[in-house]
Amino acid sequence: MSAPPAKYLAFLSCTLAIVGWIISLVGLCASAAWVRAVSWWIIVYELGLVVLVCSVVWADTQRAYQSLILALIAVSIPYATDEIVSYIDTARPPLAAAAAGYIVLVVTKFCWLFLFGVHYDENSRPSFLQQMNQTGVHKAGHPPTMSSTPLPVYMPSPPPSHDAPPTVFISPHTEYTIPVIALHTYEANPDDPNELSFNKGETMHIHERKGSWWQARKSNGTVGLIPSNYASRRRGL
Repeated sequence: MSAPPAKYLAFLSCTLAIVGWIISLVGLCASAAWVRAVSWWIIVYELGLVVLVCSVVWADTQRAYQSLILALIAVSIPYATDEIVSYIDTARPPLAAAAAGYIVLVVTKFCWLFLFGVHYDENSRPSFLQQMNQTGVHKAGHPPTMSSTPLPVYMPSPPPSHDAPPTVFISPHTEYTIPVIALHTYEANPDDPNELSFNKGETMHIHERKGSWWQARKSNGTVGLIPSNYASRRRGL
């Protein structure tokens, strides 16, 4: 009911229903003396149904009232069919016109059954683009050639947590003989005076390669601790 063509069809069916109801009412009023008493009840019932459906279509609230409308239509069709059978063969033109109006009403009711009772789910079928995405790379007899093995990605591991700083005593007489080069830039923890800050590619000398923190000395003579995973032994020295 939300698609524009369905809306146009709903408005057209409401227009036909109003015209059919008016024809039936005029025909019954013109031959009131020969009309069955139940016909007046049926014409009022049809009026209520037509007003309800037209109001729902105008307010675009079909989903809220579709069950009620379908139930009322199911009751209305036998009533209208009985009116058609009663007056279609009569010799009085007004009653025949009333029967013709009921025929128009029955046709519009069957149209309403499809409008309110059938819903097309757009998610039930994959779209053309989805089908192309799923089958475009899988040609018959030509399996995909792209490797499904993921390539390893190497990221620098974070330095050891500052929650537990190393408790290494830095002696001013320690010898620093092992050259290392910084792999990444590192900013020392301002709360730990033992740590060193350095830039990527900077050359330093360490005391020994042991543990997760190395005791190192920079080129300017500054001594402190550096994370072992941020430096590597310099090649060729």
